[in-house]
Amino acid sequence: LAYVPVAQNQRHTVFAPANDPDYQFLQPAFPILDQLCRQQPGNVLAYINDGHYIRYHTSCSVLANNFLLTPQHFEKVAEVNRLLRLSPEEFAQSDHDIDYLLVRFVDLPAIVQPGAEGIELESVFSSNPPLFVGLNLNSEMPQGLQLIAESVSDDQLNMPYVRIFRVLRQPNSQVE
Repeated sequence: LAYVPVAQNQRHTVFAPANDPDYQFLQPAFPILDQLCRQQPGNVLAYINDGHYIRYHTSCSVLANNFLLTPQHFEKVAEVNRLLRLSPEEFAQSDHDIDYLLVRFVDLPAIVQPGAEGIELESVFSSNPPLFVGLNLNSEMPQGLQLIAESVSDDQLNMPYVRIFRVLRQPNSQVE
């Protein structure tokens, strides 16, 4: 009898896949990333929560994910945060061990959902790191980054949900 109220209230509830409303927008990127990493293995820079999905669904490595146990894990999260604070131009010129970027706006899917008229784009831009804002808004990419794939919203915003970039390295700038 103790379960009856819970069962009645949740019987018709629709839960987001992976209990994450953004997951449905990320999921189409995983087969593309997997194919890229199978052809040319590499590290993916993404949000640490997305790093968990990338490791689960692809053969790619990530700089960090949300499975934090050791001091090294926390150091890698700090490195991810440092890279995300760079502009696209600064990132392209910086020293890093990144081969692919999974770029997306946190909270953008919430804006394009029905009934989300009150959310301002400026709040989305301010809650996302400069690297991802620059790579999502600029049509011209800095030298050293190649747009591989994107998923664009089909609403009045017409903005990318997800973009995948390959980091192109010059022969003398390889990180060892």
